[in-house]
This record gives sequence, C-alpha cells and structure tokens, in this order.
Amino acid sequence: MTRVQTSVPEIATQAVDLMSSSSSGAQCLPATALTANFCHLRIHFLGQFQIFQNGRRLALGRKKPKRPLDLLKILIASGGVRADTTSLSEMLWPDSDGDAARNCFDITLHRLRQILNIPGLLSLSEGRLSFDAKNCWIDVWAFEHLVQRIEALRSSSRQFGLHEHIALFADLLRLYAGHFLEHENQEIWAAAFRDKLKAKFGRSVITLAACLERQRKWDQAAALYSRALELDNLAEPLYRRLMICYRELGETAEALKTYRRCQELLSIVLCVRPSAETEAIRESCR
Repeated sequence: MTRVQTSVPEIATQAVDLMSSSSSGAQCLPATALTANFCHLRIHFLGQFQIFQNGRRLALGRKKPKRPLDLLKILIASGGVRADTTSLSEMLWPDSDGDAARNCFDITLHRLRQILNIPGLLSLSEGRLSFDAKNCWIDVWAFEHLVQRIEALRSSSRQFGLHEHIALFADLLRLYAGHFLEHENQEIWAAAFRDKLKAKFGRSVITLAACLERQRKWDQAAALYSRALELDNLAEPLYRRLMICYRELGETAEALKTYRRCQELLSIVLCVRPSAETEAIRESCR
C-alpha cells in the first residue's frame, strides 16, 4: 500500500529558493509582481486587513478611521479601476440622498488620501475613482494575476514539471493567506467578492494538482488538496479530488475518511448533502 510521502511543508520548502530568485528585481505593479518587497505601500485584504508603509505596519490609532478604510475596501472589491462613485456612495451611505452622500464621499476620499499619503495614488475623473497600480502593491491584484498564470496552464501545450508546479503553488499559498476580509466585513458586497476570490483559489488548486494527476504524481497532488482544504474546508470539489488521489494510492480508508469529513461539514455548516458526483466517487472507493 502506497503512503503519501510528499507533505505540504516539504513542497513549500522546496519552493523557497525559487521564490527568492524570482522576486529579485520585482516592480510595484500589482498586475505583474508577486512580491511586495519593493513597494513603499502594501495593502493586504486576504486574511487580516493590513496596510504597510516602507515596511512598517501603518499605525491607525486606537479609533480607526472606519469610513475611509471602508471606502478603500469597497473600491478594491469593485475592481479598483474606474469605479463609479455613485455606486460606491450608495454602498457606504445607503440612507443618504444624492447631495448628502456626495458630500460624505468627498470628505471620506480626502481622509483616505491623507491616510495613504501618496500623491496621485487615488485619482478621480468623470465620476470614477481609480487606484494607481504603479505606486502600490495589493495582494488581491497580485493573487488575481497569479490565477491568470495558473489558468494559462490549461491551454498550454508544454508539459510543466514538478519544479514549476511547486513554485506556483507556493506563491498561491503565500498570496492567499485567507479569505477576503474574513475577520470583519459581512456586508453583501464583501461576501460576494469573497466568494468570487474563494472560487478562483479553488479552481487554481485544482488546475495545479490536475497537472500532477496527469503525471500520476498522486501523493504530491493529495498534499496540495489537503493544504487547500485547510483554507477552505467547504470546497466540495477539493474533497472529491483528494478522495480520487487516495483511491489511486490504494488508501481506501483515507478516501472514506475524507468523504466523512466532507459530509459532516456540509451538513453542519450548509445543511446540505454531498453531491451525486461526490457520492459516486465514494462508491468507487469501496
């Protein structure tokens, strides 16, 4: 019986040198860079919300400026580029009329510019607000760019090796440190964007691990699925793929254990049963 020998810590450790060498010379452009080391301003939304200026966490005082920070969060959830200010105002001040909401928006934007303290970082033109990507690193944008790179693997005719998959997965875990504003905002706009990013994370994991599965590297693929489920323990597609990996490794007990964990969590948290597809995989593991 084959045991899973490649653990996630081992996979991440193998990628350290790759990430270190690839990050040298990186620029601040969040659309192209995965590292934040060379940016004066870094903003983290995945997991714990944090702002860093010149390598130090920005001190926001005992009473945080809630409205300016809410504007920042909503702006990023709205794409960060040419976001309609009327829509932003309606989300921030749903009970205010047009003029009052506009006045509140102007004051809040001014306060946010003061907090971030980078001239030209937030530009307002023709009723649309944009973030200047050249002067700031944002983890959400770096994550979405990485997702594009990973999705390109599907259409690539070149067979990527384990070395490259390890590097991509290590970057994915480093960037996706947690769900979007998972410890604070429960508003509809935050939940919708959180679900969108969560789905992208799941698809990226499946894409990377599927490449390993095609090479019959079931132990490495299982390690990736297991780590991803630590971040999103309600992702049923990840449970299915992990069950298949264990089945192919001859680890029937582990496959059924994975099914039971999936079944319990879906029932307790979402009050739903596993899908027919998941049930079919369970039957194939008997």
